Amino acid sequence: MSEKHIVPQAIDPFNTYILLVLSYLTANASRLLITTTNITALNGLVTDGATGWTHWFNLHASASTRTGPNTTNMHAKETEITKKLQSIYSDLPGSLMNADDYANLHIAPPVTHHAKRTAITNIPFGKVYSMGGALVNHIVRTDSHSKRATIDPLADAVEVKGIVLPVDAPLPTDPKDCNLDYLSKEGLFSHAFTPAEAGKRFACFLRFVNLTDESKNGGWSGVISCIIGL
Repeated sequence: MSEKHIVPQAIDPFNTYILLVLSYLTANASRLLITTTNITALNGLVTDGATGWTHWFNLHASASTRTGPNTTNMHAKETEITKKLQSIYSDLPGSLMNADDYANLHIAPPVTHHAKRTAITNIPFGKVYSMGGALVNHIVRTDSHSKRATIDPLADAVEVKGIVLPVDAPLPTDPKDCNLDYLSKEGLFSHAFTPAEAGKRFACFLRFVNLTDESKNGGWSGVISCIIGL
């Protein structure tokens, strides 16, 4: 999709659009798998009292404060917001979007006569490591992209089933033994643990998943693990 045509370029229509979209994306972030980081960044770009779009737009709206520098700052913020939306929209999983999403975001619905996705056969190649800060980093690959992080093209996300264990405890042998479950739409991602969990072992299994038809989910990887860094 070409976000520069989705996002209005005239000042007043842009202002109306971005305020509605910020509210809509925030309300639907969990369903559309939009990260908290992206929502926080977009909110700051729009609403920050000193540097956000609304601040510069209000200055531009008044003849007494419509100066060249203020107008320049407003257009610079418009560009930043458009680029952030481009990043967010490019990651939206089409399989999770509904008619309201396409209408509210001004995105053209996809052509619907494509063949249905087949079952996922790839099993992820994965690695987990921690450099400190109780943060565990994940690198997930497919057998056809062994040199870069990626997920299967038939998948919406990679699912992680994990568990935190004492360092000397035996590793789990089945994903059902794990009590943590989270998703990522990308092959390169991280998961934050608490300081109390630092120094313990994190073990997990990975699989590629179809979020609209679990019968097409891929198989689980073998267990991988690392020590959660202090």
